[in-house]
Amino acid sequence: MATPLFFLFVFSKANTEKLRR
Repeated sequence: MATPLFFLFVFSKANTEKLRR
């Protein structure tokens, strides 16, 4: 069971990459 914080971190990283692209 992954913690929501970890998921949020991954999501934030992906979002930043999309924004940078």
